[in-house]
Amino acid sequence: MDASRPPAGPLNPIDYLLIAAATSSLVLGVWRVSARRVDIRMAQLYPTFIYCEMIMGVPPNYGTLVYITDHVLEDFKKTLTRDHDQLFRGIEYLVNAKRIGTRGQGSIDLFAALLIAGQLFFSVYQFDKSPRATTLAVAVILLSLVLVAIGCFGGQRNPKQVHIDEAFSRTPPAIEKMLDDSSRGNARRRG
Repeated sequence: MDASRPPAGPLNPIDYLLIAAATSSLVLGVWRVSARRVDIRMAQLYPTFIYCEMIMGVPPNYGTLVYITDHVLEDFKKTLTRDHDQLFRGIEYLVNAKRIGTRGQGSIDLFAALLIAGQLFFSVYQFDKSPRATTLAVAVILLSLVLVAIGCFGGQRNPKQVHIDEAFSRTPPAIEKMLDDSSRGNARRRG
């Protein structure tokens, strides 16, 4: 028997801890990516909710539009228009630009990243006791950090004044199309 190779058999207690660290960090990473994807899908429903509420005649001080203006666009309330149709189009633009707010997802992502980083430091510290298990655990934990980063940077973000100005000062798409068509028609007549 070769003395340089550890005997085959049951795992060391440290190996079990490394497996637990890798597995729990992977679960956290997958959870954060999934939660961000669900958040994006929910945000994409905002224009539909607002449209349905407008059709049903929900009073103007209730519903999704009020939630968005009071919570998501709270810092920009003074500059927002009071016209519901223009608010609807602006919110639709912000949703498509992924600038309708995070709904607290950023702080949860940060907490998950800190937990995973703690597991990474623990795993690296165990390298001299179990190099092979540590290497595998570190690889899985780094993948988990990448998953959290993908979820964090791929999701909705909070709007800035530039986005608000662009969203709520836009000409409605139907009017933009009419303007484009009329300018093309003028160019054809001249040419």
